[in-house]
Amino acid sequence: MKLRLHSLATVLVLLAALPAMAGIKEGIASYKSKDYLAAFAKLDPLARTGDGQALYYVAMLHSDGLGIEKNQAEGARLFQRSAEQGNPNGQNALGFSYMVGEGVEKNFATALLWLNKAAAQGNSKAYHHLGTMHLEGWGMMKDEAQATAWFRKAADAGNADGYKQLGNSYELGRGVPKDMAEAVTWYRKSAEQGNAMGQYELWRMYGQGLGVQKDEALGLEWLRKAADQGYSPAQYRLGAAYEEGKGVRQNDRVALEWYLKAAHQGNAGGQSMSGHFYKTGRGTGQDYVEAAVWLRKAAEQDDKEAQQELGQLYMRGVGVNKDMAQSVAWHTKAAEQGMADAQTNLGVFYRTGDGVAKDGEKAIYWATKGATGGNMNAAFNLGNMYEVGDAVPANGSEAFKWYLKAAQGDHPGAQYRVGVMYFQGLAIGQDIAASIRWLRRSSDNNVMDAKFLLAKLLEAGANGAPDIDGAATLYAEAALAGHAEARTRFLALNRSHLMKDFSAKPADMKTIIIPEF
Repeated sequence: MKLRLHSLATVLVLLAALPAMAGIKEGIASYKSKDYLAAFAKLDPLARTGDGQALYYVAMLHSDGLGIEKNQAEGARLFQRSAEQGNPNGQNALGFSYMVGEGVEKNFATALLWLNKAAAQGNSKAYHHLGTMHLEGWGMMKDEAQATAWFRKAADAGNADGYKQLGNSYELGRGVPKDMAEAVTWYRKSAEQGNAMGQYELWRMYGQGLGVQKDEALGLEWLRKAADQGYSPAQYRLGAAYEEGKGVRQNDRVALEWYLKAAHQGNAGGQSMSGHFYKTGRGTGQDYVEAAVWLRKAAEQDDKEAQQELGQLYMRGVGVNKDMAQSVAWHTKAAEQGMADAQTNLGVFYRTGDGVAKDGEKAIYWATKGATGGNMNAAFNLGNMYEVGDAVPANGSEAFKWYLKAAQGDHPGAQYRVGVMYFQGLAIGQDIAASIRWLRRSSDNNVMDAKFLLAKLLEAGANGAPDIDGAATLYAEAALAGHAEARTRFLALNRSHLMKDFSAKPADMKTIIIPEF
C-alpha cells in the first residue's frame, strides 16, 4: 500500500511538472527562432521559480540585450543562480563571464572553477573556453599542448569553435606538429557547421593555397558566407576585395557598403577605410565631416592609417576645425607606428614650428625616419635642410645624398636640385651630362625651373652642339606656365647666350613639400 502511495505521489509530481516543462520547451523554441519577447514572456516566470534551464536562457536575454534592455550584470547574476542549480550551460556561461569580465569583475580562478564544473558535465563550450585559458595562460601557466587537448575534446563533441581552434593549432604547430592539410580539414568542419570564423579561415587558406590548392573564387565564397553572418573581419576583407577588384568586379560603392558594415560593428579597419572613402569621395560623395567621424573612431582604436589621415584633416582644417596641436598629436601617434607620411609631416612641423615648438633635432630625426621609410618628400626635405643649413650645419655631401635618393624615387624637385648640383659642381665634381640627364627628368615632371635651366644648357651647347629648337620649346613651355625669365629668353633667342650668366640659387624654405591628399 505504501509503495502504491509513493508511486502515486511520484506520478502526481511529474504531472505537476509537465506544464513547466512544456513552458520551458516553448520558451527555448521561441529563443532559437529569435522571437525574444515571446521567449522572455514564457521563460521569466519559470526562472523566478528557480528553474536552472529557464534561468540560463533569461540570463542570455539580459546579457545580450535580446528583446529586453541589455544588462550584463543582471545576466551574470542569473547565470550564477543557474550554475548553482547544476545547469551546465549556466556554469559555462558564468565561467565565461568571469573569464572576460562581462557583468562581473574578471577573475580567472573563479572562471576555471565554473568552467571545470561545466566540462565535467560534458559541456563542449566549456572545453573550448578551457582550451582558450590554457592557450593564453589565464590563471595558469601557458600550455599549448593542454590547450590543444581541450580544443580536441570540443571538436570531438562537435563544437564548431573547437574545430576552428584545432585548425589553428595544426596551422601554427601549437601543441601538435604543423600540418596545413590537417588545418584545412578542421577549418572545413567548422565552416560547414556555419561557424563564421571557420569560414573566414577557410577563405584565407584557399586564397593563399595553404594546405589546399589555391582557389581564390572558392575562397571568396566562404568569405562571403562569413560576411553575411555579420563577422566583421570578413566584412572588412570583402570590402577590400571589391576595392581591389580581386575575385569580383571592382566596385567602390559596394566596397564602401561592406566597409561600413564592419565599421558599425567597431572594426577598426572598416572604420579607417570608410573614413578614407568619404575623404576621397570613393564610392560616395566626398564628405570630410563623415570622414572625420570614422577616422576618429579608428584612430582611437590605434589604427595607424586613420591616425595619419585624421592628422591631415586637422592640418588642412577640412571636416574639422584647423588645429595644429591636434594635428601634431595624431601625426605623432601614426609616426610612432612607422607611418612614413606622418613622420615626414612631423619633421616639417618641428622644422617650421607649426603646432609645436621648433626643434631642429626632432626635425632631422623624423625626416630621416620618413626618408628611410620610403617617403621621397622626406628625403627631399632632408636634402634641403643640409643644403641651406637649416636645423643642421650646411653639408653639401649630405644634401646631395638625400636629394639623389629622392630623385631616384622620382621626386621632381629633387631631380632639379641634383641637376643643379651636377651643373655647379656643388659637393661633387661638375658633370654636365649628368646634370642634363636629371634636369630632363625633372622637366618631364613639369618643374619649370628645370625646363628653364635645361633650355639654357641646350641653347649653349653645354654637352655638344647647341640645340636651339629644343631650347626654344622648353623656354616656351616654361613661359606659358608663368616663368618670367623663360619668357625673356624665348623672346631674345636671336641673341647670344652664355652659361656664365646663370647662377642657380640653393633651395629655400619654400621648397618644403607636404604631401597632398
